[in-house]
Amino acid sequence: MNRLSIIVPHGGDPSALEETLVSVLENRPAACEVLVTCREDYHDPYALDDEVRFVRVRKRADWLAMANAGVKSATAPVVHLLHAGATVRRGWCDAALAVMQCNRGIGSLSPMILDAADDRTPPTVGLRYGAGGSRKFVQVSRDESDTNVSRMPITGPICWAGFYRRESLCQVGGWDPRVGPLMADVDLSLSLIRHGLQSRVEPASKIVAPMSHWLRQMHRGQLGSAWQTGFGSELVYRRHHALHVDHAHSRWRHTLAHPLVVMTNIVSQVPSTRALTIALGHLAGRLAGTASASPLEPVTETALGEEAITLSFPATPPTRRAAQRRRAG
Repeated sequence: MNRLSIIVPHGGDPSALEETLVSVLENRPAACEVLVTCREDYHDPYALDDEVRFVRVRKRADWLAMANAGVKSATAPVVHLLHAGATVRRGWCDAALAVMQCNRGIGSLSPMILDAADDRTPPTVGLRYGAGGSRKFVQVSRDESDTNVSRMPITGPICWAGFYRRESLCQVGGWDPRVGPLMADVDLSLSLIRHGLQSRVEPASKIVAPMSHWLRQMHRGQLGSAWQTGFGSELVYRRHHALHVDHAHSRWRHTLAHPLVVMTNIVSQVPSTRALTIALGHLAGRLAGTASASPLEPVTETALGEEAITLSFPATPPTRRAAQRRRAG
């Protein structure tokens, strides 16, 4: 039986996927499956069907749809999301698997991500959802001890790499496509917290990735449309408003800081037309968040974009459910 399912969403550069697969296949642990979620028009040029399981999604699917499709197809109790372009070393997931096995209160683990382009860039160890709905990357000094790093308070892993308990992902409905690619990791982490699950950093799990390139994509608005940026940010804020995510911020401070976060999102895009679109997205997100009766209900289909996918996953893999039915019969 597999202990780990590694999910690699692929929707762009073939060379980035190749680099990731080479490192994963060379260093993967025992009892591990590798799933590449890709669009229907992708053809396997390296004939890896005997080592990699390809999960096909619709042609215009984004990484959210790919990640959810990978979780639905996974058979291991722990899933590892790893975006194309990242590379790993031998033993990178051993400590994470040990923690997941010993501590059922852990819903997700964040690896330490080293920037492949610049050794001077501080490692990224997760994200933190701050006052007013601000999203921040948590970075540490390269000289910081593993003990101190493991105690760093985070909300959860960033969207490009993380370990998750599959059962927990099923409980919260996976990555919600309604909030868009930029806020989906924040929303998922907050949902896990609301289910009583913790997230922590695993410094022994080190991944090398093009963080500088990914961050430039994010700042240029390439991780989702302007509408998704505004709508997703507002919807996440409304959905999880009552949750004290960062205990350093009281609820009133969280409320008062929110208009500043909204204005920053808008003003940062002036004079582009994206500014107006982001503002309208915030307004729509406010209405949607206020009207939401139960924010933790599994999402059945997306209201935005062109990908409508089921997110209410089965609690156990299909193979186990079939075996249970056979025993019951």
